[in-house]
Amino acid sequence: MPWPLLIALVLSATPDPSDDAPESNDSRTLVRGGRFDPTPTAVLDRDRLAETAGGDLAAALDSEPGLTVTRLGGLGMFSTVSIRGSTPEQVLVALDGIPLNPADGAPVDLSTLPVGPLDAVAIHRGRAPWSLGLTGLGGAILMRTRSPDTLVADADLTLGAFQTAGLRTFVGAPIALGNDRSLALSLAVDGLHSASDYRFVNDNGTAWTSADDHTDTRENAAANQLDILARASLKLGDLDLTVIDLYTEVRRGLPSLGVTPTRASRFALTRHLIALRLDASPGPLLLSATTWLAASASDVFDPLGEIGLERGHSNVDSLVPGAVVTLRVPLALSRSLRLVPSIHAAYRLESTSGSNVTTSERHIGSLAAEFTLRHASGLELATGLRGEFTSTDDASAAAFLEGAYAFDHLRVSLAARRAPRLPSLFELHGDTGLALGNPDLRPESASTLEASLRWETPSLPLALSLFAYATWATDLIQFIQNAQGVTRPENLASARILGLELQLEATFFDRLHLRSSLAAMDAIDTSNIAARSGNHLPSRPTLATSHRLEFRQPDAALGDLHGAIGVYLELDHVAGNHLDFANLVAIPPRTLLGAGAFVRSDHAEVLLSLSNLLSDRVQDLAGYPLPGLTTMLSLRLTTSPE
Repeated sequence: MPWPLLIALVLSATPDPSDDAPESNDSRTLVRGGRFDPTPTAVLDRDRLAETAGGDLAAALDSEPGLTVTRLGGLGMFSTVSIRGSTPEQVLVALDGIPLNPADGAPVDLSTLPVGPLDAVAIHRGRAPWSLGLTGLGGAILMRTRSPDTLVADADLTLGAFQTAGLRTFVGAPIALGNDRSLALSLAVDGLHSASDYRFVNDNGTAWTSADDHTDTRENAAANQLDILARASLKLGDLDLTVIDLYTEVRRGLPSLGVTPTRASRFALTRHLIALRLDASPGPLLLSATTWLAASASDVFDPLGEIGLERGHSNVDSLVPGAVVTLRVPLALSRSLRLVPSIHAAYRLESTSGSNVTTSERHIGSLAAEFTLRHASGLELATGLRGEFTSTDDASAAAFLEGAYAFDHLRVSLAARRAPRLPSLFELHGDTGLALGNPDLRPESASTLEASLRWETPSLPLALSLFAYATWATDLIQFIQNAQGVTRPENLASARILGLELQLEATFFDRLHLRSSLAAMDAIDTSNIAARSGNHLPSRPTLATSHRLEFRQPDAALGDLHGAIGVYLELDHVAGNHLDFANLVAIPPRTLLGAGAFVRSDHAEVLLSLSNLLSDRVQDLAGYPLPGLTTMLSLRLTTSPE
């Protein structure tokens, strides 16, 4: 770390005694609130995360413009997210600033993440925050856990279709220690069971004819999951110390393709994350340091050889210790002009081993610098440069330039970014079977231009967001299969992606709430491969819209209680999606309807949700059907009034 530069910044950051600007405009206050981090394109609060009964993180993200969620089944089954045409591997997923992306480079399985302990989820559809210690080529999903400021005990019991039962509990309490010292403790437990034995239309493997179609029951798809998160936060004046311990246990079947059901194949995951975070403000500085250890063990049991080439058991163990240090130095250049330099230094060790992967490890280090200039008129400029280096001699560089201007109710921004993704351990080393590694792979990279505006009128209230972007991706890594069935990754692919995103939120008469979004994307393969060049990239729909209309009576009389009653309708439409690079396998356009009703008092809520009302035939990947009509009922109790 460049210590002379840090010392110079500390000396130059000494506040001017003559600067008597009010505290509300103090740069340190704004930075501590995250003002100078990249602004999220969306933030989902606890109400959004819990607006449907039995909803998980994948369901909450699926309605956001620019996000494509892919599921392999119902609740508790493997699910991933891509952002603006990215691959799921290119998306960072973090909990309280700790990246959850595994050591082998696989995408984060959203179904294994708890929702009960979350306070909010921030979505970065553009640049991922560099304070994560990794460059997110495809953006980021950032989860923030709850920190209670009053005694609270919550319970959410969900029962529903396909033998589904879930329980989420949260207990938290603040403890005053005196002299500006306090301690906040919380414990969250999420449990889920679902048989996922829903009925589906089996095309018998013949997509070209419906003569042999018949209805089957999904087999071997039961899922069981337990998440336990403990959190302790100690505040000592300007010093905040937080400890997080997350344990996850997953046991589920591997149902394979609908046409070839399995009976005995199983998947098991055990994951343990321990993290320590320190936030301090010594003098004029703002310091944040996070260190963590993430260990996971995933096992596949296939005693009958139903999903692999060999019968038996295979496992993958992943170990990721890491640390990130962020130093910000708010400088008051004048009464109306503020400059905030930021330095991010990070280290990450990735280690994998197991029966079906090549044992490997690498060290990753990075150093980044950002500079944000903000004027009282509403003008904000930011730029930064980041370098990433590995023990395997891989290196990459990221850079950005952003500008924004805020009027009374309108914020306009422009941005230019370049971001890479280093090859993963799996891509570099392969496994011990049919996937070879390629140590000569170059980092993937993407260059993006983006323009956006957000208009808010609190008097209505109404909020409108519009994003337009263009991305050019190069050196994309693809696995190529030879005649013997062996695959090897190569830097072969490139793409051009144009997109437009629109989101509207409005409230009328304090009772009618509308949220509507639209995302149009033209993702074209520009690779030098005749069979692919000019085609649409698979799993990137050209059009996706999501709408939710809710009527709420806020002052309904409920006997001796007072609360709210309401109903809602949901509509989601997706079109222009293919499953293969040759565009030979197209997913028909689909429109899904949902509805629900709720009764809510100060300390309780009953919520009924129905999804896929018309029981349409739905799949995200060929051969992996999704549920038809699904009914879920939740009972929520809390000691804290809503």
